[in-house]
Amino acid sequence: MARKAQFDAFDVRERFAADPLGCIRNLAAKRILREQDFGWRPWARLPLADRRAGTVVVAPARWEEKFWESLRGYLQELLDVRLASRFADFLVGYLLVVENETGGRELRPLRHIIGSPPSGRPQHAESLKQVLSRTMVDDLVASGFTRTSACEEVLPKIWETIEVKMKPASILRMERRSRKRTSETA
Repeated sequence: MARKAQFDAFDVRERFAADPLGCIRNLAAKRILREQDFGWRPWARLPLADRRAGTVVVAPARWEEKFWESLRGYLQELLDVRLASRFADFLVGYLLVVENETGGRELRPLRHIIGSPPSGRPQHAESLKQVLSRTMVDDLVASGFTRTSACEEVLPKIWETIEVKMKPASILRMERRSRKRTSETA
């Protein structure tokens, strides 16, 4: 009887960098993503306007919860439960890829042995951030947001939870280019 291959965080990192949507469809990979801990929680100090209540909510410090659960809980203040879970998977996968990238100079002598590490910024393809942003915008539009409000209001707040600053106008421009690129290749 053949044993199933065991996933670890490095396998999930490589899969997520190559195909984030396929990676989060895999239950074993999703379980590993949800077990990651990065030791910091920038959303614990961010005020958040609750779109349902129209009031300002200060997110509680969720240090007792696991990283993914805390992030999802914060995103639920802005989004519905399904989108909050999906986007938490995206953000944790993004952090797993980006946080584990190593400096090029340090590994240059070993590249012929170990190859280049997977990158959050692949060449000649959409970057990981673009793929995730496009997918998040599509999900937000499907849940009732306009494309403009998704790009200019909601998506910057989502990326800000992990301290990734994005200008709203550049998100809208990036999303249009990404949508055009994917429609040309389809």
